Parts: sequence; structure tokens; C-alpha cells
Amino acid sequence: MLWLNLVIAAGAVQGLILSGALCFVSARQKNPPLYWLAGFVGAFSLLVTSDVLLATRAIFELPHMYQLFDFLVLWLGPLCYGYVRGVLGHPPWRWRTICLHFLPGALLFLLLLPDILRNSAIKRAAIVADVAAFAHPGSILFVAAIGLAALAYLLAALVLMRRYWRSLENAYSSTQRYRLTWLAQLLGFCAVVWLMWMNSIVFQSAWTDLGTQLALGLGIYALGYCGLLQPRLWANPAQNAFDATQVEKPAPSNPVHEALALVDLPLAPLENFPGKYSKTGLSSAALTDIGARLDQLMQSELLFLEPELSLTELAKRLNVSAHSLSQTLNMHFGRSFFEYVNALRVKEVERCFADPAFAKQSILQIALASGFASKATFNATFKRLSGSTPSASRAKFS
Repeated sequence: MLWLNLVIAAGAVQGLILSGALCFVSARQKNPPLYWLAGFVGAFSLLVTSDVLLATRAIFELPHMYQLFDFLVLWLGPLCYGYVRGVLGHPPWRWRTICLHFLPGALLFLLLLPDILRNSAIKRAAIVADVAAFAHPGSILFVAAIGLAALAYLLAALVLMRRYWRSLENAYSSTQRYRLTWLAQLLGFCAVVWLMWMNSIVFQSAWTDLGTQLALGLGIYALGYCGLLQPRLWANPAQNAFDATQVEKPAPSNPVHEALALVDLPLAPLENFPGKYSKTGLSSAALTDIGARLDQLMQSELLFLEPELSLTELAKRLNVSAHSLSQTLNMHFGRSFFEYVNALRVKEVERCFADPAFAKQSILQIALASGFASKATFNATFKRLSGSTPSASRAKFS
């Protein structure tokens, strides 16, 4: 399997090159999140390098590399989580918080330091014993604890992504271009690597170890090429993220506009907004007034037909603040911005389905003309808001 190890080693080298490139770009653009990504890719590549050296027995020629990078396994979680926080617009960690997150890895390095500083002969003997012996229960439990710590960071990052996706619906009527799919793919890759790693620990076989190393090597290639070809990866984080704060579910209040009545979604009570709008100063009369003006504007200018309509743009048309408009949508209509606009689009699509003049137009043509940006977004949104698929709905009307 020498050729396979060479492929994995090439991936590790590429990862180190990418890490250096990320550091260079981050320094020039003053983009702190890229430092986190550079650290993650660099640590990942060094760990893969250690595995390749051990698998090819090249470690006997470079005994001082043995256990040198093992502590980095405790830094992968904080580095990945820190990058996700930065890209999604969360405030940077203070130095004290950073030190707390990286303290376990530093302690592990100090614990391994006496072994790292031993002479070459002693280290070669330790390598022979390590290669020949199976891991004893104590080491398995220790590695399992490290795996659980990495899982905790991964789950925390996934929670941030979910909150970010929810926040998009209170700002954009079409969220696809803002969903940061490549970031979700990065987290998915980390989840696959974690599963492979746990599998190799549990079964302790050569094939599972080889599979894990191959997954790590291919992952470095994916991070390298996908990262270098992803323009938004190099952009300032403020251009990537809208809002990383959690957005509560909207609540019902006054009767909803006719177009929104077709949507039957679970709504949260007003008590779920503790203090969120306590400082806005908007009374019930003001909410009703903004809601009426919003309905009139939508009916007269059909703004929902604009695929990239945003909360900020609509607020400017109404001459109100974006926060006031968001409060009106949440508390007066009981809907997020995404649900409000797309419910009108769904109503328009159903109107076209019922109109014989549109009988020769395809569903996709009607969807795009009604304000939806893509087929995938239309299908998912239509089923979510109407409860049926577009084809079933058209068949019902026809």
C-alpha cells in the first residue's frame, strides 16, 4: 500500500501549502476567521503526516517526529468551531477564552514532552513497541475522551449553523445564496472523519486504520481544491454572514392577510419574545399601521415577484427601520419575512395553476415568474407552505 500512503502524504503536503496561503491572505485582508481555518487545515495536515510516517515506517528515520504533533488532536475542535463562529459573524473570543479552549492540547503536549525529548535510540524502541502492541484499555478510554471532546465542538458548530439558517428567514425572501453551503459541507466532512476515527478505535483493525488515513488524505484534497476554488472563502466574513443570533419563532396576533391564510404553520405564543422588542417603542396601533401599509404595498407593486427581495430593501420602501418591519412581521402577521413573502409567491403560483391562460407554461416557468429563484428552492418552499407538491397542486386545479 505504499502508493496509497504516497497519495495521502501528497494530500498532507497540499494541506500545509493551503494553510500557509490562508495565513498570507488573512494577513493581507485582515480577515481573522481565515487564521482559524489555516490553523485547522495545518493541524489536520500535520496529524495526517504523523500517521503516514508511522504507516510507512519512515518514522524510524525521523524518530524525533514521533508523538510531536499528537497534541494537535485536541486543537482541531476549537479551531473548527472558532472558524465557524467567525464566518457567521459572532464576536471574536477574548484571549482568556482562547487559552481555556486550547489549554487541554497544551497540557497534553507538556505530558508528552519528556518522551519527545528522549534520544533517538530510546524513541525507536518505543516506536517498535507501539507498532507491535495493541492499545491497552487505558489508552482507548483516553482516545475516546478526546473523541467526545471533538464531537462536542462539532455539535456546537452545527447548532450555530442551524441558528444562522433560521436567522436568514427573517432577512431574505430567497436564502439559497446566503446559506454558506460550503461551510456546512466542511462540517459534514469533519463528521465523516470523526466517525471513521471512532470506527478505527473500536475495531482496531488494519483495514479500518487504512480507511481512516485514506479519508483524512482525501479530506485534505477536498479542503485544498474546494477551498481554493471557493470565492466566498476568501471574502471578508461580514460579506458571508447576515446574523448569527438566534431568531425566535414568530407569534400570532392580528388576523393574517388572505395570502398568508393558506399557510398552516405552528406558531409560538407572545411569551416567547421576552424583551426582544421591549425597547422598540412600537405600539399595537403602530404595528397595525405598518402591517396595513405593507399589505397595500405588496398588492399594488407586487414586490414579492422580485427574487432577491430583502427585509432591508422592503423596509426602505415602507420608510421604516428593518427592526420595526421585523417586529411587525413577527408580532402582527405571526410570520418570518421568508414565510410572509414566499406565502404570497405560493398564492401567485396557485393563481396561475387555476388560470387557463397559464396551462401551456411549465411549473418551473410559473415558479420563476412568481418570484422563486430556483427549482430546488421552489419545490421545498411550496411543499413547506402549502402542504402539497407543486405537481399535485396543479393537478388539483386542473
